Amino acid sequence: MKAAVAAYSEALKERTRKTVPLAWAATQNNLGLAFESIGKLQEAVNSYRLALQVFTPENHLPNYTRANGNLASVLEKLRAIGEIKQPGAGRPGSTSP
Repeated sequence: MKAAVAAYSEALKERTRKTVPLAWAATQNNLGLAFESIGKLQEAVNSYRLALQVFTPENHLPNYTRANGNLASVLEKLRAIGEIKQPGAGRPGSTSP
């Protein structure tokens, strides 16, 4: 999966948010999945959050739902290992890590 991280990272050099926002967001989501699979959970959170800047309930509900579910899953993993101390922590606007 490290090869997948490298491939998605390379793809993001061509698939920019400005030129192809939906493809960029899909690549960010896939990068998050790759990071998650190799245990880089914070990097996965970052990628999912970037994807969710484009995938919103108003413009792409199915992709929003997938990316949001992926984010929720990795945040739960972080909570389970003690990286997040309380429900809701780690969300934008939260005061906890």
